[in-house]
Order: sequence, then structure tokens, then C-alpha cells
Amino acid sequence: YFVPHMALGAELSSDFKDRLAISGYRTVFSNVGRIVALGIAFSIFFRRSPGFPDGQLNPAAYPPFAITCGLIAAAVILVSALGTQKRAIAVYDRIGEHHRANGSGGFIANLFDAFRLRSFAVYFTAILVSYILGGVQAALNIHLITYYWRLPAAGIQLVFFANIFGFIAGTPLAHPLAARFDKKMAYVATVILSVAMITLPIALSLAGLYPSHDKLLLSICLAANGFVAGLIGGPAFVISGAMLADVADEYELRFKARSEGFLFGASAFTRKASLGVGGAIAGVSLDIIRFPRGVPPSAIPHEATIKLAILFGPAMLIFTIIAMSIMWFYDLTRDRHAEILRRLGRQ
Repeated sequence: YFVPHMALGAELSSDFKDRLAISGYRTVFSNVGRIVALGIAFSIFFRRSPGFPDGQLNPAAYPPFAITCGLIAAAVILVSALGTQKRAIAVYDRIGEHHRANGSGGFIANLFDAFRLRSFAVYFTAILVSYILGGVQAALNIHLITYYWRLPAAGIQLVFFANIFGFIAGTPLAHPLAARFDKKMAYVATVILSVAMITLPIALSLAGLYPSHDKLLLSICLAANGFVAGLIGGPAFVISGAMLADVADEYELRFKARSEGFLFGASAFTRKASLGVGGAIAGVSLDIIRFPRGVPPSAIPHEATIKLAILFGPAMLIFTIIAMSIMWFYDLTRDRHAEILRRLGRQ
């Protein structure tokens, strides 16, 4: 489902504004799903119990939570597929048999062709590294909140919800930012500034300038910071989707065949890698800093939580800057994309 779902985003329109809007709607509904998942997680499955005052540390809570999320996802996928089926058929009927082809050489040939495009090679590499780093932070985030900040369940929900609402509020900013600074500049800036904002509370806390002992005030401060970080980072998810749709147009111009399924499949792969590889790296990183396992937050040595905070914040910021430096070699500007569309006969 996910690969054709991603591919359809490029096929629905070749217009700059429309593609940003499609990617924006996708981002908004994705964050709505996160809200639902977090809501049922901490309200139903991760409640306090005598054996687990921090409900998110209860292993028995995760199987029913996973099953519930799976059922919700299946229902949403069915609605999405049925709702877009007629539009997808109409789109591909307009493309014609020649443009519908996915390249005569199959997957391997398409792979080599795609990496012959400088724009795709740079995009794929930078996005892959960025998503993996995001996956590391996502895996470490619950550790940071539980063991470093030691927030209660209500505080954890507040911080997560604030970040998600920040992403939703930031989504409409994608178009004006991309229109003002071009997509590459807007993407790089929003990613780096978002991670920097996430790192800020840790830096202030390590300097003794953050209200770490007042849990209510700490929750409010972290929620405000999370909202701003989401507000800044929200446009990045929208812009990255629109950038890949532009790459699909360049692919069609050069190789005389459309390959949205392959290109957006590569994007889907980067997201899966962010969860799989990122989670694995997070686990190895915890082993490297010798972070204790299976003990309550109160039993974790202070030095271990400091290492965790540095790993989550400053270290990830440095790696993110390195990853985004790759994106500076992305050469598909707005003017060049407009010329591509003109040569394809879409302007």
C-alpha cells in the first residue's frame, strides 16, 4: 500500500503549489494518527500500576497496544485506498502506456538510472541519513523523558501532544518558505533549526538554567519547546515530499519513462530505515554509554542520564548538520524544474 500511496502524490499534479498542498495534507493526517496513538497509549495501555508506576516501562502493555494500532491502521488504509482509487485510475489513464512504463530494464536498471541523476543521489543519501538520525532520536526520546527529565505520564503526554500540534501548525508554512527561499534552502534550514530547538533544553539543563526539579513547570517548558520545534520542523516533511516529486519529473525527462513507484518506494525505504536502523543504532548507543537496563528511573546513576542527554541532543545535532551538508549538492532548483516541466509539455 505505502509505495503506490506515495507514488500517487506525484501523479495527482505537476503544479508547485498543488504538490506542496498534497504533501501537506499527508503530513497533517500523519500527525493526527500520532495524536490518536499517543492518546490511547498513555490513557489506556500505559496507566500506572503497582508494579509499574511508569506505565510505559510495562512490557505487557505493548502487545495489546500494537494490535490496537494495527487495527486502526488497517481501517485507515482501507478508507484511503477506496477514496483515491478512481482518481488513481484516471491519472494513469491520462499518462498513457509509454509514460506508464517503469523502465525496460527492471528494478536494477531503474536503480542505476536513478543514481545517475545527481538530484536523486543527493536527495536519497541526505534523506536516508536524516531519517536514520530521526529514528535514533525517536527511539531515545522515551528514554530521555523517562530517565533524564523524569516526567509523570501526564507530562509525557503534554510534551508529545505539543510537539505534534506544532508539526500540524507548521505544515502551512511549507509553501511560503519554499516560495521565498526555494525548496532546498527551506528544507535544510527547517531540519537543522528544529533539531537545534530540541537540543536547547538539554543544553540549558546541563548549564543549570532549566527548571528540572519542578515537574509541572518542567512539563510546560518542554511542551512549549516541543511545540516550537514542531512548528519549525513541520514544513520539512512537506517540502521533502514535494522535492521528490520534482525528481520524478527529471527522471521522466531524461529516461523517457515515469518511475514514481520506484522513486517514492525509495522514500518509503528511508522511512522504514529510520525506524529499523535508527532503533538499532539507538540500542547500540545505549550499550556504548553503558546505560542500565531493567531498573527504575530513580536507580539510574546521574552520570548515565547525562550521557543519554548528550547523545540525544548535541550529538544528534552535529550529525544532522553533517547530513544536511550533503543536501547542498542538490541541484534541482525551482527554475530548473520549471524548465523540465516546459520540456515535458506541462507548462
